[in-house]
Amino acid sequence: MKLSYGVARLLGRIAEIESLGIGVPMVISIVDENGSPVFYGCMDNALPVSRELAVSKAYTAAIMRMDTRTLGELSAPGALLFGIQNTHGGKIILFGGGMPLIYGDCVIGAVGISGGTVEEDESVALSVQMAFTEMQQSADSICRLVPQEQLSIDVLESIKDSIVAAVEDSGGEQVEKHFASIFKGAMILADVSNNDKQVY
Repeated sequence: MKLSYGVARLLGRIAEIESLGIGVPMVISIVDENGSPVFYGCMDNALPVSRELAVSKAYTAAIMRMDTRTLGELSAPGALLFGIQNTHGGKIILFGGGMPLIYGDCVIGAVGISGGTVEEDESVALSVQMAFTEMQQSADSICRLVPQEQLSIDVLESIKDSIVAAVEDSGGEQVEKHFASIFKGAMILADVSNNDKQVY
């Protein structure tokens, strides 16, 4: 499974919504499993330093297969990875805001967020990570409910309409906020799962 631009763009939109919600302009970077860029966004008035920090956070989380805060703890003086920040041309980040994106048991990419405090950056990155998990769970449900030969845009739209109605009935404000992006991502992932091809 490869992280496509379509899914990365939806995750970037979720990061933007979260950033607007806390009133902090952020830089958003989403990379593939090798740390190569897939999506990049810089909100108006984001700190200039955040442009490179977001990219480096995503790169670090992808190639190290862990969040950047955990890596920071593992690279403290005397710890197992002490000195790791001196490798890779100084692109390794040791504070929060970078998190891997996991599909099944594999890291297929990562998100890097910069612009606020470390806690704010982590909060937005975690929202993206959780949204990607929700996309996968929804895609798995679609694939279980709909036989491969019946999977079509019409069927997916029908499922979406049912879920929208359920969300509105439950009054789930948080679910509604990201619903469109999560469901679109799930449709892309369901298509990939059923057809065994790269997301496009």
